[in-house]
Amino acid sequence: METKMQTIYLVPHTHYDAAWVFTKEEYLQINERILEEATRLMETSEFKFCLEQTFLLNQISKRNHNLFQRLKKMIKAGKLEIVDGQYLMADTMLPCGEVLVRNILLGKRYCKEKFGVEVPVAWVADSFGMNAQLPQIYKKAGYQWLAFRRGARADIKESEFLWKGLDGTTILAHWFPLGYRGGLDITKWEETFIELNKFACSPNILFPSTFILSAGFLS
Repeated sequence: METKMQTIYLVPHTHYDAAWVFTKEEYLQINERILEEATRLMETSEFKFCLEQTFLLNQISKRNHNLFQRLKKMIKAGKLEIVDGQYLMADTMLPCGEVLVRNILLGKRYCKEKFGVEVPVAWVADSFGMNAQLPQIYKKAGYQWLAFRRGARADIKESEFLWKGLDGTTILAHWFPLGYRGGLDITKWEETFIELNKFACSPNILFPSTFILSAGFLS
């Protein structure tokens, strides 16, 4: 039997919490350092990177103008991609629908005005909820695809599927079986591939890669 060639896509990204274990200011300091290093790598190699939320970009524009301009250049060069593009990555069950819509519109408008980009993928790597109206909301907001971690049914067998909303709207979705940092540990890539391949519907395997922050990162 002929062996089918498969392709692994290692996707470096940062998952930004406006406030959680650390304070808002501490998270801004942490992510400013992350973006400084990611930008240096993008400027000096073939490295590419993904960013989620426009609140972080807006804050960087105010506190580090030089870094913001470098980020803009990387976006224009196709090395830095904005995924999701919402103002913040919201819980999708607790807020009302209007809050979710305004959060998306505010963020996507910022991406269009500041960088000239239309964000096509809703990358909700750590949102809680995933309510049944989201396919309609995302499609009407201009998203073509969805990538998510939380909220999948316990009996899910495939990482790619068409999610059908309450009104019948469908969106092509990808679920992260190992979370949004599945590709982090290079020493475990083989077992990571084996596990992700159990759920894959195509020869393309997504390895999202980010890391867990610790208090030591602030020092």
